Amino acid sequence: TTIIGARVNAAVDRANFDAYDSDIPATGANDTYNLGTITWTTGLNSGISSEVQDYTDTGRVFSLQLSVPFTIQQGDRFDLTVGCDKNLTTCNTKFSNAVKFGGSPFMPGTDALVQTASQRIT
Repeated sequence: TTIIGARVNAAVDRANFDAYDSDIPATGANDTYNLGTITWTTGLNSGISSEVQDYTDTGRVFSLQLSVPFTIQQGDRFDLTVGCDKNLTTCNTKFSNAVKFGGSPFMPGTDALVQTASQRIT
């Protein structure tokens, strides 16, 4: 899902801002855009893409992983893409797309690879 042409309402600094409520539909979930991408389309940061670290639905508040090079201004426009944490549960609940999930959700992690025989739980 991509939202085109959302606008900054107010910026706290170069990594934290809120958007106009009318531009971003309420989702009821604070993490909807976490790991998503913001691409700045106007303002001094135009053309730069930023990853969303945290999103709060109430107030449409965004925190970016890294600060943008230039000050974010009220009215700056951006395109926003929903984030994905590459987890099967997220793929199923957030996107209703578990059928096309391309990961290996049942593969043991590195902790299982470094266990000795006496540490294995049966």
